[in-house]
Amino acid sequence: MNRATLPQPRVMVARIFHESHGFSPLPTPQDCFLVSRGDAVLSEARGSGTTLGGIISALDAAGVELMPVLSASAPPSGLVEHDFYLSLKQEILAAVKAHAPDAIALELHGAMGTTVLPDAEGDLLRDLRLAIGPDGVIGVGLDLHAHLTEAMLVASDICIACKENPHSDVVACGEKVARGILSVLDGSLRPVSTLVKIPMLLPGGNETATGPLRDLHDMARGLAAQAAGTWDISLYNVFRFLDDAGMGQAVVVTSAEGTEMSARAAASELGEAFWRKRSEFVDHLMSIDEALDHVAEHAGTTPYVLADMGDRVLAGAPGDSTAIL
Repeated sequence: MNRATLPQPRVMVARIFHESHGFSPLPTPQDCFLVSRGDAVLSEARGSGTTLGGIISALDAAGVELMPVLSASAPPSGLVEHDFYLSLKQEILAAVKAHAPDAIALELHGAMGTTVLPDAEGDLLRDLRLAIGPDGVIGVGLDLHAHLTEAMLVASDICIACKENPHSDVVACGEKVARGILSVLDGSLRPVSTLVKIPMLLPGGNETATGPLRDLHDMARGLAAQAAGTWDISLYNVFRFLDDAGMGQAVVVTSAEGTEMSARAAASELGEAFWRKRSEFVDHLMSIDEALDHVAEHAGTTPYVLADMGDRVLAGAPGDSTAIL
């Protein structure tokens, strides 16, 4: 039966979300993750302000049959214990093999590594592609700090990122992933992904509302409006502490089949702009001495918080530096 004639597609949904710090001495065990399964995945994700929440919202509106498997997430920290990752992967694979969904919709971070594999998402998606087969549809919503790899793109039909840092558009990203999946299912979109990888890690300038990233995202929006057949342009500012080979900034243009030439031109133009602006990606932060001098000069006027950006737990560092103390 042709997909377009199916009255109610069956879409499996899952989430594995972790930003892994490859230099942390502390691995991330199972008990650091919040894990839910089955209908709890849906009830927790609906209205949650997450990419998975956006996916489910759009699929609910389309009236498809949702097949929730699991949601596992943890704050940024060291590499995930490999056996725990394998258990999550096997659980999703078993569900795909048992229920044969028409599509799989995933929220992944994109920069998760295990104590064995630096590209956990690429490994997961490769195995999911084998499980669902070439005609199944796989859609993925990523964090824009993902380490985007060819393995991830080859295995998926839709693979896009949120566009804003701070991440205020993650729900919209999920909704777009869901719309993309439905368009592939009904035959109105045959997506092709074009990747340009720039060998560059950003030491700063990571916010998208100011500085060089604002310019690049404005440029991406302009190119998306001009380039025929362009469905999405995602810019990836890779999480530099993952520590994998081939890391760097990435541009992915997702376009309709037959418009690959314009997609390549847009991706190349954005990649070259990344490289030209490389010296602009800096943060202007105080040294510890400068910060303490400032506090001393304004003693008693207001409370101060001193943050060690080099040992920032939100980026997965262990938070054990005593430099400021």
